[in-house]
Amino acid sequence: MKKVVFVAVLLLAAVTVKADIVQRDTVAYEGASRVEKVTKTNEYGEVSVRYVAYLYDVTNKKGEPRKVTTDKKTYEAGKVTHLVYHTQGSGARKIAKAIACDKK
Repeated sequence: MKKVVFVAVLLLAAVTVKADIVQRDTVAYEGASRVEKVTKTNEYGEVSVRYVAYLYDVTNKKGEPRKVTTDKKTYEAGKVTHLVYHTQGSGARKIAKAIACDKK
C-alpha cells in the first residue's frame, strides 16, 4: 500500500513540476517544408503511423532539414503554417511540433 501511495505522490509531483517549467509558444512559419506519412509494421503485423514535417529553413548541426513531428490534419493540408515551441525553465526553446492552422 505504501508503494502505491508513494508512486501516486511521485507522479503528481512530476506533473506539477513539469507544468511549472514548461511553456508553449506558437509562432508562424512561412518557410519551405515537406510533410510525409511514415508507416512501420512490426513482427506481429501491427502498423504504426507517424506524420513528419521536414523544415528546410531550420537546419540541424549537420546542415540537414529539421525533422519535426506533426499531426494528421497538417499532413492532409500538405503545408506547415505554425511551429509550437516548448520553453523550459532555463530559457531553452525547442520545437515541439509543426502544425497547420486555419486562423488568419
